[in-house]
Formats: sequence, structure tokens, C-alpha cells
Amino acid sequence: VRVGWFGLVGWLIRWGEKKKERGEEEEAGARRGGAGRADRRAGRRAGGQAGYVGGQVGGLGEGEGGRGGAGRGRAALDGALAHRALVRCGLQRLVLVLQLLLALPRATGAGAGPPRAAEEPSWDFGAGLDGWGRATWEELGAVLEVAGDELRGVALGTRAPRVHSPALGLELDGPWAIVARLKHGLATGVTPAVTVRLGSGASLQVSARAAVPSNSFDLAVFPLFELRNDTLEAFDLFPLGGAATVADPRALARVAFAVDWVRILRRPVLTGASGCQDDLDASTGETFTVNCPLDGGARRIKLTGVGLRQARLYVGNRLCRDPQPVAGELGAVTCALPIGSTGPARLSAARRDVP
Repeated sequence: VRVGWFGLVGWLIRWGEKKKERGEEEEAGARRGGAGRADRRAGRRAGGQAGYVGGQVGGLGEGEGGRGGAGRGRAALDGALAHRALVRCGLQRLVLVLQLLLALPRATGAGAGPPRAAEEPSWDFGAGLDGWGRATWEELGAVLEVAGDELRGVALGTRAPRVHSPALGLELDGPWAIVARLKHGLATGVTPAVTVRLGSGASLQVSARAAVPSNSFDLAVFPLFELRNDTLEAFDLFPLGGAATVADPRALARVAFAVDWVRILRRPVLTGASGCQDDLDASTGETFTVNCPLDGGARRIKLTGVGLRQARLYVGNRLCRDPQPVAGELGAVTCALPIGSTGPARLSAARRDVP
């Protein structure tokens, strides 16, 4: 494509040069016509018939004859000026085209390659609230501030403290999860929660998979795996427990909490395996493999799915070693089977950046 564009640019340059030469020739003709008109005026001033006729002849010979020659000369001069303006305008457009062509590879080069999955929203609060907590303290049940790249709050004791997320509009087209790194000042561990608001109009509270211990940062994972074919419009984060689980909000008065970061992540999904004794599940259309030797040898299996290139792959509870992407196959990786005992083993995948 680049060669074709530069060939077109070369043609435009040659076209402009020819137009310029033609304009110069017509301008020279106009000057000759002007010289003929000067001869005619000189003949009139002389007053002699011969001089006048001579001026006419000179005007015919040099300026293509009388008033018609003068008119054509003026037209040629106007045409030359118009061509010159056209060439100048063409050169300006040519410079603009060159600038666009030079910028085009930079703009499109980064986007080359296989299609990407949906973007994973994330917030680290390095630039302030970043759209979080847009409500009054009474509505949030807490006083909020950002300090040390953390979203910090103190519960007012009027209701379970919460922090509103920005508007999202995230398509839940796969197994997603909300993950937050946070801590709290309660004496015992607490299970945080989120209340998600969906495009369908539904609102649902989801608790973290595990409690967060006291006074130390830990990950709170809120699985959204069952929410499919809907849109996550926004959610509220309850760092000290969901509204339905907080029996007495007054007990939370002056309890501090902090959020280091929040992310919405896509969980990797396995859709098939091959490499040993392969078969096909007729009900799902997915491939599976059996009778794999777990002897730590050189046998590798091939796994297909979504998000596997950045995932930890397991055979049972053991890591499948040395994962490598398959060239030319989006979503496919191979890995070396680990040492294990005989019997059925479940294949699974997990993200590297969260448990």
C-alpha cells in the first residue's frame, strides 16, 4: 500500500511540473501579445498610415493579430496565473498527503496483529478519585480522600460504607471478576461485597470469595461468572461488608479502610485439549484427551480457549510446565505434562496476577 501511495505522489509531482511549464509558455505568449500592442500604439502616435499598418502587421506577427491577439493574450495571462495558483494549491495538498502518509504507519502499526479481547478496566487512584465516590458522605456512609495513591475512607456509622464506581457499560460476554486490593481497621477479618447494577435493570450483591484479614492489604475477588449476556453498568464496593450483612452500622463508626487498586478481569477459559488419546464430546462439540502419561517425560498437550497465554495451566493440582503459544492459532498453547499419579485429572486455568 505504501509503494502505491508514493507512486501516486510521484505522478502528482510530475503533473504539477507539466502544468507549470504550460503556464510559463502561455505567459510568454501573453508577453509577446503585449509587445504587439505596444507596436500598434507606437504606430498611432507616429500618425502615418504606413507606421500604423506596420504596427498592425507587427501586432499580427508577434501578438497573433489585433484585438483578438490582445484578448487571447489577456486570457493566456489569466490562465497562467490560474495554473500557477492551482500548482501552488496542489503542492500544499501534496505536502498534506505526505504528512498523512508518514503518520499512517505509526497509527496503524500498533494495532496490527490478532484481535484483542475487551479492555479490562482498572483504577490505581494515582490521579485522585478517578470518577469514584461521586456522592455525598451521607449517601456513601463514609468520608473519602485520596492519599499515597490509595482511596482511603472512614465510616460514619450511619450505614454500611460504600464507594460508587464510575459508569462502565462493560459487556459481560465471558467469565469476569471484580478484584480489589484493600485493607480495613476492624479487629477481625471481614468479607467485603459489591452490589452490581446490570443493563437489564437488575441489582445483585456479590460477596468476596474469602475474608480480608485485619490491618493488612489483601485481595478481595468478587466472581461474576454466572452473569452472562448482560452489561455491567456500575457497582458499589462495600469494604466493611455488604449492606445485607451489616447488622448495626453504628458499630462501624470511625473504622478506617483503604483501597489500593480495583480491576475488572476476565477469567481464562479452557474449551478443548488434545495430544494423548483424543476424543470429541458430542454434546458440547469440545475435544478432550485421555490416557496421558504423567511421568514427567517429553509429552506435551495442546490446550485451546480464551486468555490461556497469560494463564497458569494445571493438570489436577500440578502445573503444566513450559507453556508455549501455538504459532498461527489464536487461543492455543502447548505445555509439558507434569509428574503425577494415574487416574482422572481435571484440567484448569487461572490468571497469573490473581489467585
